Amino acid sequence: FLGTFDAVNHPFLFEVATDVIIEALRAYDCLNALHQPVVAVIAPRVMALRPRFEQANNAGDEDDCFALCRLFCEMGEAYMPLIASTQDANQLTIIELELLCANHPARRVATLPLRFFYNLSRAWSQMPEDEGKMRLREAMIDPFLRLARCCLLQSERTEEDGSAEDFARDEHSLGDDFSRHRADLADCLGDCAFFLGYESVLKIIGERIRQILSIGIDGTPTPRRSTSPIIGGTSVINNNRSNPADALEACFFALRAVSEWVPDTESVILPETIRLLPSLESSWRSAIRAGTACVSAYTFWLRNYARELLEPVVTFLVSVLEANAAAIQRQKQKQIGPNNGRGGRIDAQGHRRLPTGPSPAARALKAVCSTCRRELARLGALDLRDRLVAAGLSHRDELELLEGLGHVISACDQFDDICRGFERLITPPAMALSTLVSRIDAPADTKLVAEELERLTSIVRCTTPSRQHFGLSPSSHDTNSATTTNVATPLTPTINTVLNNAEIANRRHPVLSFIEKLWPVFEAVAERYGDSPQLIERLCRCYKHAMRSCRTQFEPMLEQMIDHLVRHFSKTPLSSYVYASSICITEFGRDSNKHGILFEMLTKLSATVFCLFRSLDDFRQRPDVAEEYFYLTSRFLDYCPDHLVHSPLLESVLRCGIVGLALEHREAQRGILHCFERTVVVAYEAALNASQNGDPSTPDARRAAALATLLVEQQLGRLIADGVLKALTGDLPAYALDEGHGSLVGVLWRLRLFCPNDLPRWCANSLQNVPERYASNDIKSDLMVSIAEDPAVKDSFCDALLLFSARCRDLAKVLR
Repeated sequence: FLGTFDAVNHPFLFEVATDVIIEALRAYDCLNALHQPVVAVIAPRVMALRPRFEQANNAGDEDDCFALCRLFCEMGEAYMPLIASTQDANQLTIIELELLCANHPARRVATLPLRFFYNLSRAWSQMPEDEGKMRLREAMIDPFLRLARCCLLQSERTEEDGSAEDFARDEHSLGDDFSRHRADLADCLGDCAFFLGYESVLKIIGERIRQILSIGIDGTPTPRRSTSPIIGGTSVINNNRSNPADALEACFFALRAVSEWVPDTESVILPETIRLLPSLESSWRSAIRAGTACVSAYTFWLRNYARELLEPVVTFLVSVLEANAAAIQRQKQKQIGPNNGRGGRIDAQGHRRLPTGPSPAARALKAVCSTCRRELARLGALDLRDRLVAAGLSHRDELELLEGLGHVISACDQFDDICRGFERLITPPAMALSTLVSRIDAPADTKLVAEELERLTSIVRCTTPSRQHFGLSPSSHDTNSATTTNVATPLTPTINTVLNNAEIANRRHPVLSFIEKLWPVFEAVAERYGDSPQLIERLCRCYKHAMRSCRTQFEPMLEQMIDHLVRHFSKTPLSSYVYASSICITEFGRDSNKHGILFEMLTKLSATVFCLFRSLDDFRQRPDVAEEYFYLTSRFLDYCPDHLVHSPLLESVLRCGIVGLALEHREAQRGILHCFERTVVVAYEAALNASQNGDPSTPDARRAAALATLLVEQQLGRLIADGVLKALTGDLPAYALDEGHGSLVGVLWRLRLFCPNDLPRWCANSLQNVPERYASNDIKSDLMVSIAEDPAVKDSFCDALLLFSARCRDLAKVLR
């Protein structure tokens, strides 16, 4: 075996030799006394390969460096119990080897040891709290500091990575390898913050920022260093590695990476960094983009510094958005060329188009509006919309801005201010939509109508005034209460004063008033554009968020909304109408006074669905409708089951679902299985409650009896079990074997609980009809033993079904 280490120096045997040593590291446990002689032989010889690694590095042999790095990392992982211990095991030598690898210029090499440092930091944290643990920490502080510097510098863009212009637009534009490496570096920076404390990592980032800007700690100019602060010798991160903009971008990236470790009381590095943002040169586009993303990550911190920093931050973000808008206007003037094959489009000069999604600056401004909503409400932030729209803000950025401003107006202290702010935001898109829909000569472009609906939805979605404004107690949905934001405000005393006034009873939610006023327009949209599923989806999304914003205060419009959804679904059966109907159940299903109208809605929708789905081919035509319909039924069973349980409708629903099990569509099958599972859950829970109560006249007892009749006496349970077993054998599609929210295994387990004596008999009869090509007699027998086991244990029951399915599929492969 010792000859293996000699073979490492042989070019033809090098790769095989490293594989052999790695297998030996994995095979011999460093804590096993019997293995100690082998460990004592391997460890020093592996560490002695450091000169071989340095030689390969100097020669530019990346493959040899990668193989040796694998060897060092495997040794570190194998000997982690010794490294993270109080005994002297030459830990620092191993850690230095890992650090040497992490500083390699090739990303595939530098990424390998990062996992080691994660495991090391966690293993150290689990050591007993004693002096030995603290001594080990003192010894490892310097390596972890150098690791943090290494990660910071490695995250900078190099000229080999790709175009600086593309990178300035989007940090993911340089490809998956760069993005994956950065994700690994971000995790490692978090590990450093975990081990060292956030202060040490922030200090390193702050020093790097000062170095980039050629400003020392004392304010005097400082030249950029050419020697590595990580490992002695020439730095792999030299002055040619990146420009100042990309170097600053890396610092902002590192700040985002450690944001979860930084408290909202940090007062040294973050204030200095945030104050730097408005002074960045306009040509440093990558740094500006990363700076806006950094603001998004630290809005929780900004709230505590709102008095001094909020206004400069908002000004900075607005200026970035204006610059983006100007760039978009310039881009529109260029001729757009064909797709360049990388997910974007390029113009005639080869310049990439700006991303179609919201910009980091827009996302940051929305995050600031959401977190610092109360402070911005007092600063008159609504003027931002007019200013930015006039500048030519992109549609996606405008949606982000509208959502943010919705948060701001919801946080106003006075209800009248909320209404005025909402009216100011909602009026432009509402009038534009009304104008588009009222065209008599020809329908307006669906894209324009969809954009106005998206604007309305963005405003409605985030306009959620505190329930206290309506004389209601705060709830978990009240995102603007002082309890939720943990910010002391004068809201409560102001409202309490108003609550004494009788006018509170007449207050209407501003979103409800808006829906009522614009209802004829919504009706016209559904009538004129019913043949556009994408536009109807946006319309129903607006309904969804209107109901969620108003919650129970949407009651005056509920009947009208239900009639609208049912009527248009019967004309144009689109899944969006069904989903919007399920929101009605979510918001009003707990109110027993609304169960009747909700069941009537379900009945009418079901009539249309049953007309649509008369055969499996019909399911294939509209799988999205099937998916949403069965989720709708499941939601009804969750919120108000009694009307459905005691109705013949449930039998029709289940029979329809049994036919749909043969549909080759993942999401539709999950919807069907979820409906089956919820039906049996309702039955089992009702039976359990009834047995504990002992009174056969209780609602639970009647519910359990009705479902027992349906599933057992009318044989629906047998048909469901038969369909599920066919799917497990491969005779029918099987997409959701064992997942949440509806699965094949989950349905059978629920049936096992509710029908413990019937399920084994049903399965035995079903398996007799399963051909040999799907399941042999041995496979069937093994399954039946597990199904009939009493008492049933969920894990073993589910594992047996999964094993049965796997064996059936393996058999099918053999017989092909």
